[in-house]
Amino acid sequence: MSRLLSFLALLSLLFSTAQASALVDARILSSIKTEAAPIDIVSTDNGERIFVLSADGRLAIYSAAGQLRTVVAVDPTADRIALASRDGEKILVSSSKNKRVQLVSLPAATAINSKGSPFLGNPDAPVTLIVFSDFQCPFCARLGTVIDQVTMAFPETVKVVFKNFPLRQHRYASLAALAGIAAQQQGKFWEFHDQLFLQQKELDQDKIMEVARSIGLDMKEFTRDIGSESTKQKLASDISDGQSAGVHGTPTVFLNGREPEKLTFEEMKKLIDADLQLTAAPPKQPDNH
Repeated sequence: MSRLLSFLALLSLLFSTAQASALVDARILSSIKTEAAPIDIVSTDNGERIFVLSADGRLAIYSAAGQLRTVVAVDPTADRIALASRDGEKILVSSSKNKRVQLVSLPAATAINSKGSPFLGNPDAPVTLIVFSDFQCPFCARLGTVIDQVTMAFPETVKVVFKNFPLRQHRYASLAALAGIAAQQQGKFWEFHDQLFLQQKELDQDKIMEVARSIGLDMKEFTRDIGSESTKQKLASDISDGQSAGVHGTPTVFLNGREPEKLTFEEMKKLIDADLQLTAAPPKQPDNH
């Protein structure tokens, strides 16, 4: 009897130790704060995409770190979600109230690193418009008018980010890109950017230096920065980011990670308005208590 009691005591001790060890090993990797009450959640196998269904009919997509990527409007009565494809590009959304199951194809969003890149607008804007551009590309120069319209129409809700993607067929595009990065070091990127595009047809090495002098850059510092390894690495990083995102020509635009079908203000406005509507906080319910 004493042996049995001793054995049971040992088992109890081992079980308690295992429980304690499990509790110690567990840790929270990320935390997601949702706008509305979450009613169902699912993740891709690799954990890179997390889907949260809210009670207001919104399907929010988060990164593994808990960053909101996009929001998709679904059936407001939906109460369950499930992966229809392992990569999370298709989601099954069901409603027990309506007795209906929908297959939702989600818009593919490309994650692009914009840290350290020059931008216009509110740094915390809910919509990010990333432009891969070439200073010798005539189409990039024309896009400037559209970008100006966007920044004027959405000064607080859209952030416009510039990324370099000089094309090989443009002789001075890489030098101009390096010069733009050097101008950014002195806080005058956008002045330099605007002047280069205004004088694009005359662009060569002399014109680049002339523009730098005309906007008041410290020419000694400017010349040093153009040839620095950090500037070259920044340009290489922009090009690599573009290649990873599938950029082949310029201008290429990503609006919250998705490419617009047309590079017109009307198309941009339509997509921006849709994203702002989806990411807006739901209306507060009246307090009846």
